[in-house]
Amino acid sequence: MELKIYAHRTMSRLLVTELTVQANGNHSRLFVSLDVNKGNDSEDIDFTRAPSGLNDTMYMHGLTKIAETPESGRTPVHVYYSRVPNSVVIEAGKTATVKHTFLMAVGRYKDETKKFYKQGIGMQLNDTLESTHRNAWHEVWDAGRVDIYGNTYLSALTYSSLYYIFSAMPTVEEKTWPFVGLSPADLAHDGYKGHIFWDQDTWMFTPILLLNSNLGRTIVNTRIRVLDSAKEYAKRTSFAGARFPWEGALSGFDVTPWFSGEYEDHVTGDVAQAFQQYIMLTHDTRILLHENMSDAIFAMAEWTTRDVQMLKTGRIEEAIFDIADFWISRTVNNTKQNVYEITDVMPPDEYHYPVNNSVYTNFLAQKSLLLPSYVCELTGCHVPPKYADVARRIKIPFDSSRQYHPEFDGYNTRWPLEMNMSEEIRRNDLEIYAKVTPGGPAMSWGMFTIGWLEIGEFDICPIKHFMIN
Repeated sequence: MELKIYAHRTMSRLLVTELTVQANGNHSRLFVSLDVNKGNDSEDIDFTRAPSGLNDTMYMHGLTKIAETPESGRTPVHVYYSRVPNSVVIEAGKTATVKHTFLMAVGRYKDETKKFYKQGIGMQLNDTLESTHRNAWHEVWDAGRVDIYGNTYLSALTYSSLYYIFSAMPTVEEKTWPFVGLSPADLAHDGYKGHIFWDQDTWMFTPILLLNSNLGRTIVNTRIRVLDSAKEYAKRTSFAGARFPWEGALSGFDVTPWFSGEYEDHVTGDVAQAFQQYIMLTHDTRILLHENMSDAIFAMAEWTTRDVQMLKTGRIEEAIFDIADFWISRTVNNTKQNVYEITDVMPPDEYHYPVNNSVYTNFLAQKSLLLPSYVCELTGCHVPPKYADVARRIKIPFDSSRQYHPEFDGYNTRWPLEMNMSEEIRRNDLEIYAKVTPGGPAMSWGMFTIGWLEIGEFDICPIKHFMIN
């Protein structure tokens, strides 16, 4: 017996379960029970069953029990799925191969969900269901991956990590149910309720961009899609520009289940940094074009449908300026010290809050304020001089006597973000923070590893035991 379960790579609404039972004839009557553990009723969706209109197919629909925001309303969910027989029976002495394919399609709209389900049936009848899935995955892996030889354990970790991330990303972007983004660990973990925050832009985006720039652009678009929500969120919290929520979802508004959402503003800078990385690595200046370009321009150029959608709705240049405006409104001018400060924040170190002048937050704000100048060198736009002035005078905490970066104002003992510093300062930052960093999160030790490797200290590297001589 063989059981295969996979989320189809090209049919983004389709989950496939295939059961194959082979008998060689040297057996008594085979009876394979297919008792289905239907589980408990959904905790999140009020489902109602109804006729499907298709043979051997079940259908149910409902609404999420809780709306993300008062304005968004409850989200509709439609499900078509195969009826499962009670058993598979092969009579005694019979040589046979019995294969059952069960499909489940899930979508926001009934007609669309039904269409995906019927297309799955068609591919099943044409015997192309698995082959198209495999071919699509080969394209993903061939576009870019990390191969590790000589260490099977580390290789398996790397492949599985990439698989869980890639499998949660669509092959094409859709208007009816847009790709919301990547939650931490994504399909491998449900502890974050599918919410999107800095893990996507800072930790998951960079390797995806390096391996597959098309998927990198898909992640960029998850932030552009909710730009209007980010603008409204900034307005509601008395700031200018666009403020991205610490945890976001379909609506683009803050859905953080605890108070950190009020303080972890560095996520807006993380988004800006992802934009910068995308533009600098791909040189995709088309993504910066204005949304009011005429259809005639697109007709004359060799744009793909996806490019047109991105360019017309992308507004990435607008988002970059909006983020800069947010940081302008978020800073406080300390005239006595001739610096701009950012107060009452929670840095990536969530054990300390609220603090003033987080070195991580302030440096990201500085980079965000300098990004419009880089963009305007490419597009010829105009940059308000206020951006450079505030960026130049943002306070970046530094202890000159001990030659290291205190994490925030008043810190007595995280990440340099490509900050220019001498080897001595980097070594001091690493040594000081390694002594006060708890067991998690894993990202911290990943950055410690990179830091030690960059200054040639291979013996101190936290993952030395993974290294291959």
